[in-house]
Amino acid sequence: MAHERILDQLRRPVSVEEYHRIRETWKRHSIAEDARDIAGLMSTLTADCVYELAQTGHRWEGHSGATAFYLEL
Repeated sequence: MAHERILDQLRRPVSVEEYHRIRETWKRHSIAEDARDIAGLMSTLTADCVYELAQTGHRWEGHSGATAFYLEL
């Protein structure tokens, strides 16, 4: 079940170093979003990223999909 996999990820132990790396990546992502900086956004995402709207079933995969998602906003 997807819900359980998500909870497993949220509950996994992380080191202080990993926590800080994740937090810095999130901050860069947020700043790039606010600046409408697509290249900056893509630098914070994995190559296999997925954006999905559960309400509609629309799904964007990979950097090309994520770029299309942001350009459509």
